[in-house]
Amino acid sequence: MVVQPAEDASKPFPDKSFVMHKQWGRGMVVRYDRNKTVVSFDEAGYKTFLLDMVVQNALLVSVG
Repeated sequence: MVVQPAEDASKPFPDKSFVMHKQWGRGMVVRYDRNKTVVSFDEAGYKTFLLDMVVQNALLVSVG
């Protein structure tokens, strides 16, 4: 099941949704803080991303 991105452009993925990163694998969106998002990855732990970089470079992809 693919989770659709949130309608709010400042939050490209819903809170608590699952995403995939090429290097760190599957993670869950934990929170947003201004221009950043924090994702908790299964193996890599917590990582913070600049939202502009996530969107421009497609660093995260929604997964079910």
